[in-house]
Amino acid sequence: MHEIVMKSALVFILALAVPFSLAQHVSPDVVLKAVTLEVIAIISQDKDIQAGNPAKVADLVETRILPLFDHDLS
Repeated sequence: MHEIVMKSALVFILALAVPFSLAQHVSPDVVLKAVTLEVIAIISQDKDIQAGNPAKVADLVETRILPLFDHDLS
């Protein structure tokens, strides 16, 4: 239980720090690690995602992962 609380606190801190980190041109591996920890924490706490709910999975990808990529869809 203590480990879950500590991981959740770490993810929360990293989630708050990521926007500031991106503004300061932090290396991609640091951003990737922070987002990975955040996504893993969300997955571990959300039973719908664990059950494979496609809407919840898509929302997670669209809100947490896709904004980090520079893509041109035109």
